[in-house]
Amino acid sequence: MTTAPAPTRVRIAAACRAVTEAPAFSFAVLTVILLNAVLLGAETYRGFVSEHAALLHGAELTCLAFFTLEMVLRVGAHADRPKEFWRDGWNVFDLIVVACAYIPFVRENSTALRLLRLVRVLRTARFFPQLRILFIAVSRSLPGTVSFLFVGAVILYVYAMIGWVCFGSHDPAHFGSLGRALLTLFLLMTLEGLQDAIYNGLAVSRLSLLYYGPTSCSPRSSWSTSSSGWS
Repeated sequence: MTTAPAPTRVRIAAACRAVTEAPAFSFAVLTVILLNAVLLGAETYRGFVSEHAALLHGAELTCLAFFTLEMVLRVGAHADRPKEFWRDGWNVFDLIVVACAYIPFVRENSTALRLLRLVRVLRTARFFPQLRILFIAVSRSLPGTVSFLFVGAVILYVYAMIGWVCFGSHDPAHFGSLGRALLTLFLLMTLEGLQDAIYNGLAVSRLSLLYYGPTSCSPRSSWSTSSSGWS
């Protein structure tokens, strides 16, 4: 009894899977990702770029060609089960990062292209389980973080409006508008200019200490005070 030959896409998937699951392939991909990071760092030196512009451009095209070939092989490895490719979030992420390099707007915009190349460095998480776990933990904590930031933004907005009402006419440089008040409060949370702000507030009323008191008692302020005590 003879066995029927496997369908073409099954054979293609088996061949591609043999390549993508090989340790040498993973090592090669990781090496090119790190090379891409080194090229990005080298491009921050203008003198080096002016002297080796053609070499850097050729190296970038080589990296892009390698990443494209990698994605073709990864897609081919799922030719017999395409749904599983889309169920893996890292496959989708890698595909988007590589495909964006061929979008006309991104390809012609140097800033967008550099940001895209920077995102490629995050692909190293595929090869380090610990880093992948960290990314997953961060992504799962985002909903709670967004809620916390929203509450903080509401409190900061109310605080800025109070500052505009109380000090807007006396200190327009810092509280003359909502935007200036928000910027002033943000800087005060880092203790930048807190002493001057308190003196300006005291010139209006001693009750201004009730406004600046929570700022001076913030965790950052307490940390700075304790640090200065140890110095």
